[in-house]
Amino acid sequence: MSRQLSLFEQSGSTEYGSDSHESLTQIFQKNYRPPEVNLIFDPPKSIISNPTMTSSKDVEKIFRRHWPKGKMGLQEHFYMMMLNRNNAILGISQIGIGGTAYVPIDLKIVFATAVKACSNSLIFAHNHPSGNLKPSQSDLEITKKLAAGAKILDMQVLDHLILTPWNYYSMADDGQLPQVGEISNCIEILRPESS
Repeated sequence: MSRQLSLFEQSGSTEYGSDSHESLTQIFQKNYRPPEVNLIFDPPKSIISNPTMTSSKDVEKIFRRHWPKGKMGLQEHFYMMMLNRNNAILGISQIGIGGTAYVPIDLKIVFATAVKACSNSLIFAHNHPSGNLKPSQSDLEITKKLAAGAKILDMQVLDHLILTPWNYYSMADDGQLPQVGEISNCIEILRPESS
């Protein structure tokens, strides 16, 4: 409605009848230009000297530097680290903020961000304010979905960390990252049903 009104105003017409609808359609066809979507990623010139991630301990240290002060034991946050082919950090993005026991994740936001940075690999981290390092069933399920989405985009999930104020847990170190068969099954789940 607001788009039609602005086109109506552009036409200078003051008629509201069926004739004005016709002229709006003509104006729309002649002058309509869809909004342009720009993708901009401005990495620092020194990306070659960015730290390379070689262990979960390296990753944990970097994530802790980005965590909001005083929030680790208060409420759940979810972050994504984006890496290039050499496992050098392209950037870190906060994906979600939740409550004391849950953080919502929007896969569209995750992958729009990862694609915008031209990521090759992804590492995720979220915190458990309770101090429990054991991944929940929903932690494992979201990791499968993230790995499946990454696979579709020719990216890979290297790890998913759970942080507490005192320690961390690495799904990769513990062998809990989804395997190829699990990812394929999850891709089937992600596909929309045909009507």
